[in-house]
Amino acid sequence: MSNKLKELKSKKEFYERSAFNHKIQGFSASMSKLAAIGALALCKKYDAKIVMFIHDEPVIEVKEEQCEDFVRELRPIMCNCVSLQVPVDVDCKIKETF
Repeated sequence: MSNKLKELKSKKEFYERSAFNHKIQGFSASMSKLAAIGALALCKKYDAKIVMFIHDEPVIEVKEEQCEDFVRELRPIMCNCVSLQVPVDVDCKIKETF
């Protein structure tokens, strides 16, 4: 196979991978947005606020005495924001601010 054909084949494979990955990333972004909508509704219940997003992770400010209850309610909201045949797991961490 000539170098030109190898180069074309390589480009074709790259674009096929990119197109497939684009679907996954798009779905993941939509899923993150739906989870954020649920988190926002929960924030109103607890007088909490979403401070920022780091990629697909919301950083939420909650009163210290409400943290445990907030996380207990937040996990199922985020895990079940879409119905899938595979389980979705969410990792929640509580950090103190000074």
